[in-house]
Amino acid sequence: MKKKTLYIACISLLIWALCVCFGYVSYDVNDDAGMNMAAAGAYGIFSQYLVYTNIVLGYMIKFFYFIFPGINCYLWFYLITDLFAVIMLALAFSDKLSIKHSVIITVFLNFLLAGEFYIHIHYSKSAVLYVVAASIYMIMLFRRDEKVDKISFSLASLMLVLGFCVRIQSFESVLPFVFVLFVFGACALRKTDKLMRYRLLLIPFAACVLCFAINYHAYYMTQWRDFKVSDDILIKVRDFGMYDYSNGSEDYEAEGITAADFDMIHHWMFNDPETFNEANLRKLESVGEKHNNSGLGLNMSVLKSTVKEFVSRFGNRTLAGLLMVIVLLSLAIGDRWLIAQNIIYAVLSFAEYYYLIFKGRFFWRVEIIIWLSAVLISGFIVVDHLSSKIEKKDNITELSKRFEKIAVCAVLLFLIATVFIKSEVMDNSKFTNGDSKYEDFLNIREAKGHFVIYNIADYGMLLGAKDIFDIDRKYADYYANITEMGGNGNSPSGLYFAGKAGISNPAKALFENENVFFVSDDEAKDTLMSYLNEKYGPGIDARSVEVDGVTAWKFYAN
Repeated sequence: MKKKTLYIACISLLIWALCVCFGYVSYDVNDDAGMNMAAAGAYGIFSQYLVYTNIVLGYMIKFFYFIFPGINCYLWFYLITDLFAVIMLALAFSDKLSIKHSVIITVFLNFLLAGEFYIHIHYSKSAVLYVVAASIYMIMLFRRDEKVDKISFSLASLMLVLGFCVRIQSFESVLPFVFVLFVFGACALRKTDKLMRYRLLLIPFAACVLCFAINYHAYYMTQWRDFKVSDDILIKVRDFGMYDYSNGSEDYEAEGITAADFDMIHHWMFNDPETFNEANLRKLESVGEKHNNSGLGLNMSVLKSTVKEFVSRFGNRTLAGLLMVIVLLSLAIGDRWLIAQNIIYAVLSFAEYYYLIFKGRFFWRVEIIIWLSAVLISGFIVVDHLSSKIEKKDNITELSKRFEKIAVCAVLLFLIATVFIKSEVMDNSKFTNGDSKYEDFLNIREAKGHFVIYNIADYGMLLGAKDIFDIDRKYADYYANITEMGGNGNSPSGLYFAGKAGISNPAKALFENENVFFVSDDEAKDTLMSYLNEKYGPGIDARSVEVDGVTAWKFYAN
């Protein structure tokens, strides 16, 4: 067992190292870049308030930066933890297999997951990986004849709690898949005394509850409350599209909420505390709920759209196609227990797709959560079933030879596909905007004026960092003269430097303060100008200016 573990760890480490060294390591979206900068102290304080992850994880990364100030601890936390999660998966998949078969499984899993977890990092994906890997590993430990190893279970529990802390929404999405896995696992153990081992699940459950309580206190019982409550409502508008001005415009207007307010939210510009505060946003939510069909139910139009979207993914999503292969393989094997489980996971995938469409959620950031959960859990139970069959045979049987040939062919085909479908793994064409405006950021930082950026994501995935590995404590006070117009710019940490510059309302300061400028494209400028004229005008205009090498807009009142 120790020898097999060593093989799995070494192979995984080698593939991981190759990806990190030769892949274009980047963040899928700017959320990670923003949290990375916050953790590194770019907003004036070395913050544990990363907003979208649990405060406990924030404290952990903050501690790592204290110990290792010269490296990007946020990035390396995910890279290293992702590696451990993949190793944990490989160990669980290979539990009943020989070393030779374990090597095949390990190579396949690493190459399957490399692009998503070793190269293009995204905290939502990582949260799912941690929860699924921990759950599968626990099931493996529960079914063994020997006692549950305390160290192994503790590591699995830690991984599950980390998944919960990284993003609770991802944890909630994967929970139905994990629940079914544990239910079927309990059914398999019901005639043995091993079922009592399920009591151990109370340990990670209690840890998750504790982390939730700590996070709730940190965000909802402190100076962060107004921002967090407001952001929860804004998420419903900008991410889920739940509330639409055209659907209930008269009621919105009666509450003082206008079309310009919605335009600002959809452009990610809501750093005006006089308009986008908790009280006004609660009014928006109240009107929106009255006109929004938020209750989940059967809708034929949504059902048709779900079928169309769901089926289309089998052709353009590797994981979706792999799930279909797994379901067909279980049908070919013919075991009713196996077929029932895999059909349930496929149905759960469809149900979550239906939920996303019904709620108006954008697919591009969350759909991989569905496929990843279904594929890893379904794949595990198929491999576990086949390995159990092989285990009952003497040495090398015909079944094991067949399994070996299929596995080798699958690995080779996937390696070839990885090479040719380069854009999915190694190509940096989708992520080169990260450092393309690095010089602009240097000029902004050295400028005499206080700049208000409409949306810091407009400056690339790295938000002014030269290199993704370089975001360490040297980026402290990086935004000393920059305030976001949206995102987390209206949070206590986001307004830290604005407050030091005497700016309490960044939107009004644009035309009231001669040293405040706006950096954006024409569309964002026009949206903001319409909003300012409605709220504080008329007569507010803007002109293009050059300030210390940066092209900006200067708003002024005629």
